[in-house]
Amino acid sequence: MGNSGTMWRRRHNVHHAMPQRIGRDIDLDNLPVLLINIKLMDDPNHANHLFYRYQGSGGNLCNSNLLFVCILNWVLALGKFTNCIAISYLFFNFGLSHTHLPVTDKPTHWVEHGLVHTADVDQRPWCDWWMGYLNYQIEHHLFPTMPQFRNKLAVNRVRAFAKNHGVPYHVHSHKEAVMRMMYNIWDVTQQVKRFPLNS
Repeated sequence: MGNSGTMWRRRHNVHHAMPQRIGRDIDLDNLPVLLINIKLMDDPNHANHLFYRYQGSGGNLCNSNLLFVCILNWVLALGKFTNCIAISYLFFNFGLSHTHLPVTDKPTHWVEHGLVHTADVDQRPWCDWWMGYLNYQIEHHLFPTMPQFRNKLAVNRVRAFAKNHGVPYHVHSHKEAVMRMMYNIWDVTQQVKRFPLNS
């Protein structure tokens, strides 16, 4: 999609090691296009940013910044519509497994970290097809070199492991994951709007 394989591997490996960790997980760095957690806004003056204030408001702009992401990618891709669709599809599906979960700046054991800050989505054949096995993000984070289509074979073992050790194992229906992601964007917008506007 226009990026080098080296850049993708570097970003992806860091994300796998520390998902949702502030200052480490580069996938959290969507600014200034999308703010998924108020803790990521490093300067209160950024509360005036148009995207942050309207990303989930349903006001005169759009319901979420996913449209802005698509437009930005379309422009960057020099008008390649297929690039816009592909990048938006991937971004949307990645978002279902992470964006609504808490962020942290505290180090923990990487297995626990992966379970707490990652979620699976509808572990059924239709969702496997639609999401290209991205719906098994917990297993993908714990076994990053396992082929995507094999991740579902580890579900029962990982779920039992999490239960044994009292660690959460998040799995949501596709509809619930979409609603959580969209509600999170709306909620962050409301938090941003509580900051006073600078004159």
